[in-house]
Amino acid sequence: MLVRVNGGKVARVSVHLAMAIGNLVEVSHLMLHGGVSIQFGCMKCLIDTQGGQCFTRTIRNFQYKTLEQLKAPLPVGVKHVFNIKGPSMFTTLKSFPANPSFYGLNTLHLLSIGLAKHLYELLSSPFHPSKFDNRYKPSIEELKEAKLDKASAWPYTFDLDPKVLAKIGQYVAQSKKTVPTTFNAPFNDIFAPGGVTNYRAVDYEEFMIFIVPALIAPHYPDSIRKPLLGIVKVAALVLQKNELHASDLQFIEAKVNDWHKLLITEIKAKRLPIKTFRPNAHYLGHLTYMIKAQGLPASTSSRSIERSIGRYKRLISARTDVGIHAGNIIDRLAIMRAIKASTTGDGTGDGKDKLNDLDARINLLVPQRYDPTTFVNLKNDDDNGSQLWYPVIHTTVSSIPTSININIRLFVKAIQSYYDRQYSTNVLQDVHINDQLDIVVSGSAWAYNCTYRSEYYRDLTGANSRGSHYIMVWAEYLSYVNSQAHYCLYRYSSKPILASEFPKLEIEGIGDELFLLIRLGKTHAVDDKDKTMPIVELDDD
Repeated sequence: MLVRVNGGKVARVSVHLAMAIGNLVEVSHLMLHGGVSIQFGCMKCLIDTQGGQCFTRTIRNFQYKTLEQLKAPLPVGVKHVFNIKGPSMFTTLKSFPANPSFYGLNTLHLLSIGLAKHLYELLSSPFHPSKFDNRYKPSIEELKEAKLDKASAWPYTFDLDPKVLAKIGQYVAQSKKTVPTTFNAPFNDIFAPGGVTNYRAVDYEEFMIFIVPALIAPHYPDSIRKPLLGIVKVAALVLQKNELHASDLQFIEAKVNDWHKLLITEIKAKRLPIKTFRPNAHYLGHLTYMIKAQGLPASTSSRSIERSIGRYKRLISARTDVGIHAGNIIDRLAIMRAIKASTTGDGTGDGKDKLNDLDARINLLVPQRYDPTTFVNLKNDDDNGSQLWYPVIHTTVSSIPTSININIRLFVKAIQSYYDRQYSTNVLQDVHINDQLDIVVSGSAWAYNCTYRSEYYRDLTGANSRGSHYIMVWAEYLSYVNSQAHYCLYRYSSKPILASEFPKLEIEGIGDELFLLIRLGKTHAVDDKDKTMPIVELDDD
């Protein structure tokens, strides 16, 4: 491939096809695989499904297909060998590996649709028994033996009181106004009629990672809760964009195995139908194999491509010159986003609109200037470049506006404790920390390469959107039980964690200090089962 810019050659590169990825059906077509409905129904291994979608026979120690089996031509009169209809076009490539890892597992279809949507169907089945047919159908003889008069009374693994599910759905709907916009799901009543209508893959994914462990898993006994939390944690690990270590792969393999054992045990006990163990559940067992061969699933996922295709596909209306039309749409959307992000006020607070100025109209895309009234630089912080942003109030601790809702006594006490821990007695000997300290309070700030906005900023500006008001914080504190404890306050809980104001104390000999006031939370009920679950519940006390 030759790369040119303005007619000039920039680089010449050789391009190698590294992977074929997509949903399982389309990838199986590219592989010339016969599908899941006949013997050897897996694209990766030689599990004998014996003419049906029965993947429960082997869940460990997979025997993977070899290069010879993938490239072998079909004998005359034979339709397929090991469910392979012949060598695909990819097997002739130099980049084709000696194993089936070339045919990837896309997390969007494997986890977001395959696992997450299936979990929703399994967990919501007690609320919608007719819609999601996931229950075992006992025969008349089995009903008589169990002394039951109807099939709906047959035990079901994921059975929950419909009233509990209805309450959970209400909790989710009530949190909609305070959930950050970084979440994709609509956060409506997911168990109400039409609650998941038009749900996308990312919506089911957030249901699985956040709602299941926080609100649903605590209602199950340990025999179900632990495998359920384990498979949710596996999904969270695989979907992350950070590196995975050998211990993570061992964890993934162990938790997937626990999930498989739960399904197989319940199928044998006739509390779940055999169709519950879908081919997708089997492919979860190949996750570590694919990660070792192809790296992080997030780096090979087609998620961004699918999202872009879906967005621009709805906007393209041309029947001819479709490529040119698509390029014009991309340019138009980029310009509209830039204009929307540009400020319209002049910073004086008198409501004057800069768009009335012809020059401002012409230079909409030029970065707007700031003045000393819109920000405050922190002294002695040149390395980080931290700033306090609008609104900025210069006052004393005792004169902090009541609208900020800070307990002055507790605030002063906390500041005293902080400085006692951070600085020596010699530094603090001439410092008197009381409610007469000069302080600068702001509603927003720039610190550590992040922008923060607070409740005070939201109330003052009327910005009632869900975004930019909630943060993730690591807090260290001394514990009576442990010498030191670390808790992660995550962005989702039954009630959100709110960021509050940003005081800046100026003490001679110490310099500026930037403080972030937040409301802390207590750990969720699943904490006793999995200490790594990043879920908290807001403490109202």
